[in-house]
Amino acid sequence: MWQDIVMSIVGLVFALVMIPQLIDCYKKKCKMNSISCSITIAGLIAMGICMFTLEAYYTAFMETITACVWGLCWYFSGDKS
Repeated sequence: MWQDIVMSIVGLVFALVMIPQLIDCYKKKCKMNSISCSITIAGLIAMGICMFTLEAYYTAFMETITACVWGLCWYFSGDKS
């Protein structure tokens, strides 16, 4: 379905625009808020599961990738409290 393609492209863009943030977190230039990160990661994973059950497999994959990028930002920021 065409909606899966469109949503997966948007998901890809969301993951790509997080790369500069990920680099900043890796270099310890910034910290991510643990509450915001955990809620965002949980929401992205929940949306990925929903998309998978709707047979929007590309979107489900991109939601998972974006959740992983958020997780890496949180991990590298050092704010795990």
